[in-house]
Amino acid sequence: LHRAAYLLYQDRRRYAGGILVVSPTPLLVSYTEGVLPSLGEEGQVAIRALGSLVEGAEADGYDAPEVARLKGDARMVRVLRNAARGALEHPGTPERLRVVAYGARVELDAEALREVRRQV
Repeated sequence: LHRAAYLLYQDRRRYAGGILVVSPTPLLVSYTEGVLPSLGEEGQVAIRALGSLVEGAEADGYDAPEVARLKGDARMVRVLRNAARGALEHPGTPERLRVVAYGARVELDAEALREVRRQV
């Protein structure tokens, strides 16, 4: 959420359409909804639980401690930077989004992505 607020602050025109943050659970959505106003960004960031975007999908597990440590490691900055660069090298509207979480693969086709964009 801090990153979303930062992005909006740095380049409000680029993100004028808003930012979508996908949460693994509705409980986390309700917690994070209270954070955005304190960051000065209200109405620009949509937070949705994965289950509200893909019927029947909801996180039901937790990362193992070693996985959680890896995700919190400073080296993840490089991984995420490379992923973002890759996304920027392929501009345009994606035709699908694939996410693998907890051993399950969730895929949103172009129509589902359009609906998400419409809601945001």
